[in-house]
Amino acid sequence: EVLPSRDWNAPPDDLAGLISLPNGMMAAFSGKELCFCEPYRPHAWPEKYRLTAAYPIKALAAYATTIVAGTEGYPFVASGASPDAMVEEKIEVNLPCVNGRGMVDLGYSAAYPSNDGLVVVSNSGANVATDALFTRADWQRISPANIISAQFAGRYFLSYSHLEIDGVTLSEGTMAIDLTGQQPF
Repeated sequence: EVLPSRDWNAPPDDLAGLISLPNGMMAAFSGKELCFCEPYRPHAWPEKYRLTAAYPIKALAAYATTIVAGTEGYPFVASGASPDAMVEEKIEVNLPCVNGRGMVDLGYSAAYPSNDGLVVVSNSGANVATDALFTRADWQRISPANIISAQFAGRYFLSYSHLEIDGVTLSEGTMAIDLTGQQPF
């Protein structure tokens, strides 16, 4: 009988961003590599299940059987029902993820902060959902690189903290961006 664990590898030492997927899979990243474990074997991360991105990966989120990878350049999605059948597709928008702690799975899509606004990635592609809510300057003012976020009922909650122009006054707050309707508010 062939030894099933012959191709199994230990996870990379710098493995980060661990997420759970259907069918017993788990995914995480190491530098530019998107890694998958053997289904129902979280200790086995075969090298044959790795996909390589063009830019270093900052964060992962998943909805259904699709993984969204926010990178330092173009984001990409990977989808499939098993690690050996994952297909990678680059999204042709230059919207880098500036903060891994800002990426959230919204159930039907994933959202993350970029320098231009809140990016939402779904089956129809990626777009800046906050274009109607913030100018780029207003978005930069809340310091997207420091946002900490979560989701509740399809709403993107973010906490921010930044120094005002005077360099002394600290502004902090939390806001909710509702993405459930046709227009975000």
